[in-house]
Order: sequence, then C-alpha cells, then structure tokens
Amino acid sequence: MITSSEIYWITRATSIWNVVLIFTAILVVLTILTMLAFTEEYNKEKIMEIISNSSKKTLNSDHLFKVFIFLSFLTIIFTFSLVFIPKTPDLVAMKVLPVMLNNEDMQNIGPNAAKVVNVQLKQWLDKNLEGKT
Repeated sequence: MITSSEIYWITRATSIWNVVLIFTAILVVLTILTMLAFTEEYNKEKIMEIISNSSKKTLNSDHLFKVFIFLSFLTIIFTFSLVFIPKTPDLVAMKVLPVMLNNEDMQNIGPNAAKVVNVQLKQWLDKNLEGKT
C-alpha cells in the first residue's frame, strides 16, 4: 500500500533534483571564481579588493585557498549526489509499479480482458457472418 505521504514525495522528486542541480551550478560558478583568484591572468589585487570591501575583512590568499578547497569539495559531493537522487519517473518505477503488479486485481486484468475481447469478437463475427451464410 502506498501512503499519501509517499505519493507527495514521489511527485516532488524531480523538483528536489532540480534544486540540487541549481545549487550545484552555483557551486561550480563560485568554485571557478575562487579559482580565478589564483591564476596569473587575473588581477589578484582586484579580487582581493572586491572581496575585502564586500566582507569588510582583510582576506589573504590562504583564506581564498581554503574557500576554493571547500567549494570544490561541495561541488564534487553535489555533482555525484545528482546520480543518486531519483526523479519522479524513477520513483514511480521503483515504488508504484511493484505495488500495482503485485495487486491481485491487477493480475486478473489480463485474463478478464482476454475474455471480454473473445466475447465481443464472437458477437461481432456472429453478427457479420449471419447474413453471409
């Protein structure tokens, strides 16, 4: 039996996956921005000035390196977590389909449907072949 709570979370699975995807994209951008602070092509003093003015603290390259490592770690974790967070169709396949297939009423649909089709086909044949014989 599937509860209403399970149905709610099954329908929300894709939204949760999308939120994690957006958060991962933000982490990737932040990681790239902190990585730019260490490259020779980019003006380190300007980045330090912007960061220092926004946080009202003086930051050195050690702080930026720690932020870079932390963001890189989070980015890797969230990127790999996307593999393990199921979307709604996946949850339906994992949770709803087994319940439906194990239901006795669902198992009887095939034979009952075949009987109905046979009866209808026989009636149709009898009606259409009645005048031709």
